[in-house]
Amino acid sequence: MLKRSSPACLALVAAIVAAFAAGGASAAKAPEPAAAQAQAAPAAPPSDCTPAGIAAAFPVPSETGPAAWPSDARESRALAFPYFRRGIEEDRCGRYGPAIGYFSIALNGAPSTVGILLARGRSYLAQNRWQEAFNDFDAAIAIDQKSGATYIALRLNLYSGRATAEHGLGRYDSEVSDLTFVIDNPTQAPRSDLDPHGFSYMSRRAEAALAAGRYKEAFEWADDLWGRFPLPANWKYVYWRGQARQGLNNMRDAAADFDVTLSFLKEHIRLSNQRDDVDLADVYAHKGQALLGAQDWVGARTAFEEALKLDKDNALARAGQAAAPKPPPRPEQHTPAYGIVPSAAAMRAEIPAAGFCSAEVKNAFIDRINAAIQVTLNNLDLNTAAIKLNAADREALDKSSALTHDEMMSYIATLNDYRKELDDQRASQLAARGPLDDLNRDALATRISGGCPKP
Repeated sequence: MLKRSSPACLALVAAIVAAFAAGGASAAKAPEPAAAQAQAAPAAPPSDCTPAGIAAAFPVPSETGPAAWPSDARESRALAFPYFRRGIEEDRCGRYGPAIGYFSIALNGAPSTVGILLARGRSYLAQNRWQEAFNDFDAAIAIDQKSGATYIALRLNLYSGRATAEHGLGRYDSEVSDLTFVIDNPTQAPRSDLDPHGFSYMSRRAEAALAAGRYKEAFEWADDLWGRFPLPANWKYVYWRGQARQGLNNMRDAAADFDVTLSFLKEHIRLSNQRDDVDLADVYAHKGQALLGAQDWVGARTAFEEALKLDKDNALARAGQAAAPKPPPRPEQHTPAYGIVPSAAAMRAEIPAAGFCSAEVKNAFIDRINAAIQVTLNNLDLNTAAIKLNAADREALDKSSALTHDEMMSYIATLNDYRKELDDQRASQLAARGPLDDLNRDALATRISGGCPKP
């Protein structure tokens, strides 16, 4: 809706008053907008917007209207005019309830007058009374279609007003139709100086098509708008395009659009110096839903977490977080580029004490392996918090800190060979249903421990 104090709004008011003065729907021919505005110079200067000031500037014969209206149509309209003009001023001052009351009195004296229906419909819109607003605009459009005599300057506002009411009522398909009429009939719906090409109506139509589930049209219209105006303040155009792609099941491109949206929205917030956590959360939530559709579980959960940091009550993010599969538990093993390095605890568990010739040799071996793994992981710049070492291990690690890379890899490779040979031996003995060969196992352990013979 137009701001009440804007030049475009004042021009609209002038056109409405001119329409009333010329006889509304009964006029034989509508004058050009410039002539209409010239005819419609306000009879009195604007009031100070206090109730007393409005009443003094725009008096009416009676606050409730005449007890009986004249039977002559011209006399009745003349008697209705002060109520209509008073309603215009009440609306300009933001007093929509009184404005509606005066417009209703005026309609009693001048029924089926397009200008009054339009004015009252606008006041209903200001109060979010969508159905009553729709009824007034719909009635005015029906009169216009029947008579064809409505001022050209008003026709834009009739269809635009009805579209706004339809949006409030959730009738998005009808809203698209009315806005398409406004966009496709520039001679019947002239543009304001601030929006000569009707981009504001194109923007509303793209949003309505999206709400109606008309994703192909929504994508085309949003894409056209974003191509014309890729500016931070217009971030919603690419946001709608992303949502339309979601509706068309193009999840990867939708997620990319949401990334662009986040970039432009953050820049818009920076330039305007105003926080907008709710909109940011919505974009993150939609990005999460798109990644969910693309089966990028990690990316989806990350996006939902970002949304909930900004708005813990974001319903879309909460629903998406519940639907996203949980990531698997982290493996105990680290995987450098050139091989698998098991954790110290895992390796210690697989070394049989009976396989060493002495406890000292066994402990020294374990310490050296721990040190090798620890230093290797440090060299690879990996997080070593998962490696749990006891006090003795830490002391051995300190003593072994000068191990070379080749020595480390040799220890790890030897241990892996040792485990593999033991596994092969176990599998072989199990297949034969016989006991493990302790001598072979001990001999293998002796090789690893540096040639220490078993007593």
